[in-house]
Amino acid sequence: MHLLLVDDEPSAIHALAHCLGDVGELFFATSGAQALALARQQPPDLVLLDAHMPGLSGFETCAAFKSDPALEHIPILFVTSERSAEVEAAVFELGAVDYLNKPVRPAVVRARVRTQLRLKELTDALRRQALEDPLTGLATRRRFEPQLHHEVARSARCGEPLGVLMVDVDHFKRFNDSAGHAAGDEALRQVARALCGAT
Repeated sequence: MHLLLVDDEPSAIHALAHCLGDVGELFFATSGAQALALARQQPPDLVLLDAHMPGLSGFETCAAFKSDPALEHIPILFVTSERSAEVEAAVFELGAVDYLNKPVRPAVVRARVRTQLRLKELTDALRRQALEDPLTGLATRRRFEPQLHHEVARSARCGEPLGVLMVDVDHFKRFNDSAGHAAGDEALRQVARALCGAT
């Protein structure tokens, strides 16, 4: 699992790293802008984010994560010295999954991080089921349409051509009826593998 620790104070990052060294691979950022850049390069499984930082605050950084379609599903756990109910409510309203107080207590940090990582694994599995065809593993329409919009925008932005293929399996119903549904399913899987191998 990849954890991104974000705090403008190196001592705070060191304290979190000491708690979480055996939980996953750790990445570090000392600003919100750096955290966003790192997350876009390699999306983490969980972000531990300081609330108050110069430049982009933790609140602004969280809002930027949640407004980016590529990052919005990454869980964010706030770590802050503030203890007010207003700050805690604001954190959850922004879409954070949990809230820890400084100074951190190692056992509590590990327990909450492990809980969030387990929840993310389950959520990712459900998302894959919704976005992938169970027979072929290919993207469903729910996944295809946003990706198409993203690729069209990228093509326009970069001035690069974009191609889209529509593929039909000729006489598939006749084959399915004569060879049986199991053979038809295997034929569709083979077509899917051929298409994926051709990219």
